[in-house]
Amino acid sequence: MPAHGTLAHTEFGDAAAWRTEMIPRCETLESQVVGFSDHTLALSGTDILHLTGCPPGRAVGVIKQRFTQRVVDGHVPNDRDALIAGLLCLAPQGETP
Repeated sequence: MPAHGTLAHTEFGDAAAWRTEMIPRCETLESQVVGFSDHTLALSGTDILHLTGCPPGRAVGVIKQRFTQRVVDGHVPNDRDALIAGLLCLAPQGETP
């Protein structure tokens, strides 16, 4: 019998059970992430400019990339309202964009 902690001895019981459970999960995640980029983000650079008052430039791209990564990582949905709410949390205290 394989040692505890190896792939063959997991919370799923064995490697075959692990594969049966995890492969569909990975395929689902991959289908959600493949092809996702700054261009498919539900928040545009124009949104960022208007909501933050940030001047056009590199900072807007950096903000957009960070939100894209948060969507890809599953921390926030690619939903415009959710992304705007997250963006508004970045506004300096006491200021309303």
